[in-house]
Amino acid sequence: MKNSSNNSISNTETLAKQRPGERGSALVVALMCMVALFAITFAATKIRVASARDIEDKNAQAMQYWEARSGAATVEASLITDVPSIFDAEMLRAQTAVGGYPLPAFDPPQITPNYSRPVLNPDGSISNNNASQSTSLLGNLNAWAQRKSVIAENYASQRGYGSDKTKVAVFQESLRQQLVGGPSNAEPAYLLEYQIDSAVGEQGNARGRVRPSGTIMLGPAQPGCNTIVSLSANPTDISVGSSSTLTVTYTNASHVWLTDQTGAIVPGTDTTGLTETNSSQTLTFTVSPIDNTSYRAQAEGSGCHAVSAEVTIIVNYPPPEIIQFNATPSCINQGQSTTLNYQVRYASSITITGGGVNQTFPGNTGATITSG
Repeated sequence: MKNSSNNSISNTETLAKQRPGERGSALVVALMCMVALFAITFAATKIRVASARDIEDKNAQAMQYWEARSGAATVEASLITDVPSIFDAEMLRAQTAVGGYPLPAFDPPQITPNYSRPVLNPDGSISNNNASQSTSLLGNLNAWAQRKSVIAENYASQRGYGSDKTKVAVFQESLRQQLVGGPSNAEPAYLLEYQIDSAVGEQGNARGRVRPSGTIMLGPAQPGCNTIVSLSANPTDISVGSSSTLTVTYTNASHVWLTDQTGAIVPGTDTTGLTETNSSQTLTFTVSPIDNTSYRAQAEGSGCHAVSAEVTIIVNYPPPEIIQFNATPSCINQGQSTTLNYQVRYASSITITGGGVNQTFPGNTGATITSG
């Protein structure tokens, strides 16, 4: 009995000695489990944050992409509205330079391929004029390219981006052997090939590019033509009945004349037999228009044709003048009638009132007398 009791006590002491170690191991295991759980939670949180940032970045990039696309579309759409208005002044200059035969800015859709780079008459019909009688539109295209840059820069600025975050590519020029003119005088015409590359935003330089392309036709800018002509007037404002002196300055021309706004040759100005020289020469003509009139000087030499800018003479008229106004007969009985006669000038309209009369008649602002 005694031995059994001693053994029992000994086992109890042994277990008591073992339990602190077991409790320590359990704590270590629990602590490791907590650390593992924390690590898993942290990793999951990190993944979620990374995913959220990735989604945010993708959303930002998508917004920048569509901003870039929108910016490019804005530039592309401006082709439809800006280019025709931009070319209006340049086309007028072209008409002036080639005597009314401009090279059109774009290919009209009704023109067949074999005439895809035509020179047109003022009425729009195809002409066989030399390509040298056309003029290059390149100068105005450069101005247009600058305007495209401003459009994109303004678009970027409105959205908080600097000008360094916008890009618009300009034009590229190439020469093709597209012949313009008749078989005996056909000449190569230039084609201006253009691309628009608009990119806006932080990622815009790498995303959202739109590249529409096309061609704009150019004349050979009067190759080999050195005929020059200009026109000035003194004075440019005159009173009716007075005169103005028109001075033509020309170089390398054998034939010089003046035309008015109708295209008619001004009488007394058609001058031929001139000596072509590189030195500037002058001719003067005196004109006395009775209405406002615009003039151009035209010159020809060695197959070249040059036209000056337009000069307008303003004709000023005195106040309306009643030259005569009477009644025939001047004395009548009641119930009888009389005829009113008038002579007026410098008046656009004439009105007679009084005694139950209120009538208006057309007049003439010029010096011609209007009678009635």
